[in-house]
Amino acid sequence: MRKIIVLIPTYNEAQNIQPIIERTFSVDPSLSILVIDDNSPDSTANIVRSMQPNFPNLDLLVRYQQRGFAKSYLAGFHKVISDNKFDTVITMDADFSHDPQEIPHLIKLLDSGADVSLGSRHTTRATFPGISLWRQLLSRFAQRYVQTILGLHIQDCTTGYLAIPINVLRAIGLNQFRSDGYGFLFELKFKLTQQGFKLREHPVKWPKRHQGKSKMTNKIILDSVLLPWKIKFS
Repeated sequence: MRKIIVLIPTYNEAQNIQPIIERTFSVDPSLSILVIDDNSPDSTANIVRSMQPNFPNLDLLVRYQQRGFAKSYLAGFHKVISDNKFDTVITMDADFSHDPQEIPHLIKLLDSGADVSLGSRHTTRATFPGISLWRQLLSRFAQRYVQTILGLHIQDCTTGYLAIPINVLRAIGLNQFRSDGYGFLFELKFKLTQQGFKLREHPVKWPKRHQGKSKMTNKIILDSVLLPWKIKFS
């Protein structure tokens, strides 16, 4: 049996954090969850603390400096590697854009020979409930843009829904990432590919955000446009 921990980065996710934790544990109570909170002013961390007595496999890491998506995940990766209690990490958003019901499918891909498995929104069987046509087209353009520059042979370069064995994380050099925002997601896949790891995709739904506001900003979009070139020529 795999020892699996689900990493959920948060910033102002008070409306979503309790239901996503409960939904995830309902899929498999043997899972562990690590919430990595960037000192949210809406008390997301306090909600997690209030749930811990009822969920002994629920852990919390609060970060007080250098808030950011990439830094949150890297802090979480370093923590679970140093804990030495787990063999597999699932990365998942708090806003229900990643359905916890798909976790067994991601693990099944690992068990069938994949080095890393991805929840992909852009395979032929993926669906887009509640997502506008404009956003779908923008996402498809982003995929093709990143695929072309970095030479990635996967359909969803920007998905944040992944299952990664701990030994793979150790192999890719966590201290060498350049990205600070959501570009971290395709930089991670680029490093995995460069190391020769086999990535396999599982089709998932792409629902709209459950509650709260998206963290995407114009600066994040601009940084993500420039980052593939920085990665390619670094």
